[in-house]
Amino acid sequence: MSIIDKIYEKIGYLLINTNNPKIFLCGLYILEKNHNYVEKDFIDNEKILKILRSFEKAMVTGTGVLMVFYKDKVIKYPLGKRSIQSLNIEYTNYLLLQNTIYSNLVDYILEAKENYFVMEKLSILQQPISSYKKIYSQLSEIKKDDLNLLSIINPSNIKNVLIRSNVDKKDINSYLNYLNTLKCKSVPMHGDLTQYNIMLNKKNHLVLIDLDWFKLNGIEDIDRIHFIIEFYAKKRKKNYLELIIDILDTNFFSSITIKKLLVYFLYRINIEYNKSTLLRDSYYTNIFKIINNHMENL
Repeated sequence: MSIIDKIYEKIGYLLINTNNPKIFLCGLYILEKNHNYVEKDFIDNEKILKILRSFEKAMVTGTGVLMVFYKDKVIKYPLGKRSIQSLNIEYTNYLLLQNTIYSNLVDYILEAKENYFVMEKLSILQQPISSYKKIYSQLSEIKKDDLNLLSIINPSNIKNVLIRSNVDKKDINSYLNYLNTLKCKSVPMHGDLTQYNIMLNKKNHLVLIDLDWFKLNGIEDIDRIHFIIEFYAKKRKKNYLELIIDILDTNFFSSITIKKLLVYFLYRINIEYNKSTLLRDSYYTNIFKIINNHMENL
């Protein structure tokens, strides 16, 4: 991304950090130019101005969801194809969990409207690490049979990302062969377990939001590693790939084995792959570093 693009993107984020609906709308049009998942055709002036009445604050997520906060609710409005898909999956998983032993984790209101979703306003955590441990313990309590990783990770996604990252063909084939032989325990998996996706409902009970990556037959340890990576990446002001490089180079997390970390790495680039969207060059450069320096750890 050029310096001009970065400035333009910052101006967009600056303008949407306002309580003035019209200025906010202008900021969306500017932000759309450099946001991977915000599409101009989805910015409906009339509908957006309508939901921006009497709001407290609003933001745009990394996947292109407009989040509008009110006193007692949050509106989730899709600003692109990716966000429509993720919101629909989130709602499907919310309904699914209501009929399982994990119904306590979705003990809040989430409703589907014609063009958006409305969620009950929840409270942020005061003790994120202890809360994460409780949630992870509940999800991983019942382990199922061995899981073939190919049932969750699409090898063609991995291949396409590695090709874009200029990884050597032999290394790509080695990774795909590794993927073919890999099995792990199956457990329910949130898929994006961070301190921001664990919240408190009105009863002060822990609940989960942003369920678009949730799977009842998920991969053991992914949630644990994801929480640790995201928690420390934020503390160190790095993206997750930069932190993975640090871990692989220094092994400063003894609780995470290199093989488990590489499985997480495969899972993460698989879910982030999107045919129509090219991410920033640094994303592919960091993937190349990981593959190039740590293939022998397979």
